[in-house]
Amino acid sequence: MKTQAPHTYPLLIESQNRGRLYCHQDPPLIVLLPEQTPLVRAFRPDGSEIWRTELSDYHQRRPELTRGGRALRMAADPESGTAHTGKAVARIGPDSVVITLHEGSLADPVGELDARIVSLSNGREIGLGRAEVVIAATRDSLVYGYVNHPYPRVLVSHGLPIRK
Repeated sequence: MKTQAPHTYPLLIESQNRGRLYCHQDPPLIVLLPEQTPLVRAFRPDGSEIWRTELSDYHQRRPELTRGGRALRMAADPESGTAHTGKAVARIGPDSVVITLHEGSLADPVGELDARIVSLSNGREIGLGRAEVVIAATRDSLVYGYVNHPYPRVLVSHGLPIRK
């Protein structure tokens, strides 16, 4: 029986492309935050790419074959023992978005939430910190977020719930 290379597994390809979208009105652009990779991209409405950026200090899950090579599993970054997951993209100003990432491990599945502020004009990271919630949306001066631990709940706050 022939063994497929990990990059040819259809399930792996789909999981690498799954993510969150943010649609910006003026200028019109669409930001894609993948769930399992650090590569954030912005597109025009016609689908052409405007910019791409790789998030800094991102611990990525890696595919590895199980013993015997018959199955594929996703493992944490071997250096840190953790892995990031893209959770949300939300507007925080006329020219920037905040990206919320979850960083967890098998030993600590609750983990931490990271916030990355990214410029909409060029994709550069212009700020980072620890988030208290997954920042899902903003409107006027309100920030809408959620947490799943110790139980699912929605939180509304004034100002960004980010600490350095």
